[in-house]
Amino acid sequence: MDKKTLNEITEKYDNTSPDQLRADLAVLTAINKRSGEILKIIKTAWEHDHDGGDKETVNIAGIEAGEISLGKGGNGKYTVTDERAYGALLHDNDFMIPGGQPAAEQVWMPRREAMDARYLEDMIRDHDGELPDGVEWKPGRPGVVTFRSTRGFVDKLFSAELAPTVMRLLLTDGSENNTTKKETKE
Repeated sequence: MDKKTLNEITEKYDNTSPDQLRADLAVLTAINKRSGEILKIIKTAWEHDHDGGDKETVNIAGIEAGEISLGKGGNGKYTVTDERAYGALLHDNDFMIPGGQPAAEQVWMPRREAMDARYLEDMIRDHDGELPDGVEWKPGRPGVVTFRSTRGFVDKLFSAELAPTVMRLLLTDGSENNTTKKETKE
């Protein structure tokens, strides 16, 4: 929001009655809550139809609103959660790390190399997918849907020109005036 508009709104609310302040506070809180709930649903639906790296330009009522993208997220990996239990298994089964050294030290603690994701993957694959004691699967970070608005779009969104469209989007599925153009990154 530009500084002039922000100052005008601040001045307006400085001179607003307590009843009106409470009413506006309630309405804006309700809008934030409703839009937050709807936004979660929409992001989930959008994510189902897209792959990490996808980007789409968004136009609303003929005005370029910005770009939606889905981050690629991260892959999951095996991680040691109980070094003593895992170290005991490595010791008892005479596992070796690359270079021929024992994978566990005398106190039955796994060496750092034996806790490396690649080492764990190879070991688990070689043993029919069985997880050793003290090791568990940690899922990767999920992709994140992000919307970056074009400069000035938020101000335009609350203009008299777009207010009816915005209200239709909040009250209905909003499909009549909104379009997207898909750009998939290869």
